[in-house]
Amino acid sequence: MYHIFHKSLLLQAGNAALYCAAAILLACGAAGADPNGNAFQPDGQTLPNATTVASVYENSGAQGRGAKTSFPYTTAAGDEDISGVYAYPVPFKPNSGDSTRYGTWSRLIWFTYMPTVGTIRIYTLSGALVRSIDIASTPKVNNEIQWDVRNTEGAIVASGIYIWEVTSGPNRKTGKLAVIK
Repeated sequence: MYHIFHKSLLLQAGNAALYCAAAILLACGAAGADPNGNAFQPDGQTLPNATTVASVYENSGAQGRGAKTSFPYTTAAGDEDISGVYAYPVPFKPNSGDSTRYGTWSRLIWFTYMPTVGTIRIYTLSGALVRSIDIASTPKVNNEIQWDVRNTEGAIVASGIYIWEVTSGPNRKTGKLAVIK
């Protein structure tokens, strides 16, 4: 399953329904036509940021192709493999004196082997959401994302056991974290 992430699909002049139908089929690599006979096809041209150019031929029908409109669209797989995702260090004990094994206040907790899209959620054992992190908009270092050990309000979390969940499309993986201050 692919998700379209480009607002210009809805902002283009002309038949908005055509652009939506084209976008859905193009995400699957298909060409087609809408009920009015407007044809669309992927051009196969890829721009630097994984944006692909597609073309819409308006009023093409039996008379041949009409005016060509090209527009960029971006797809991002939301069903990436997350089987290798894990968090470290566990336990997180920044005051232990062994920074290599337990982490530090400057290094904190890392999630590794992250997908390009999805969400990290951290919960208390009672199920209360502590923090939600959008993977796509969070800077990565060597395919890792750092959690600053803070809740949604910005306060450092209490010592305790936490459950983490990483989701990407239909895929989901969970694990445990321990914070010992």
